[in-house]
Amino acid sequence: MATVIHRVIYVVPSVYSQLGMSQRYSVARMIGRVAHLAPRDAALTLMLIGPGRWGTSMPSLGVPVSFAEINTASVVCELALMHAGLVPDVSLGTHFFNDLVELDMLYLAVSPGHEGHTFNEHLILGQPNLLPTLIPSAGQLAEVLWVVDTAGPGLPPLQLNVDSMRQRALCYREEPE
Repeated sequence: MATVIHRVIYVVPSVYSQLGMSQRYSVARMIGRVAHLAPRDAALTLMLIGPGRWGTSMPSLGVPVSFAEINTASVVCELALMHAGLVPDVSLGTHFFNDLVELDMLYLAVSPGHEGHTFNEHLILGQPNLLPTLIPSAGQLAEVLWVVDTAGPGLPPLQLNVDSMRQRALCYREEPE
C-alpha cells in the first residue's frame, strides 16, 4: 500500500511524559478538535503519531482519545516509548479493531531503538506547528501537540509505503528536484 500523508498530528513524547493526568486528557480532547476540523480538501490524509497506546483508559500508558475523536485519521502510529522509566507495550489498535477494519484505517507501531525501527522526530518538528493558527485558544498545548501540513512551498508531501505481509512501513519525503 502506498499513500500520501497530507497532515500529521504528533504528540511529542518528551513533553507529554511530563504532563499531569488532567493535562493528558486536555491533549486528547484537542486532538479530537484538530482531527475534525473542516478539511480543505476531501482527499486529505491524516496521520496520528504519539507515545504509547492510542485510546487507552490509562493516560500513563498513552493518549486517552476516544475512537470518535480520531475517526477521521487514515493512519494511526504508536511509538513504543513514553519516558526513561516506562516503555509501554503497544496495543496495535486491538481495542479499536472493529472500527479500524470498518473505516479501513492503518495502524502502525514503531519501537525506536529496536533493530529496523527508526523514527525521525526532526522531520516533523522541523516544520511550523499549525496548532496555534488552527485553534488560537490551544496555544498552551503547542509544545506537546504538533500539527504539520506535510507539503509546503517547494516541499512535496510525505509518502507512506506499507508492506503488511512483511510488516514493514516507510514514511519519507522525496527530495524536491
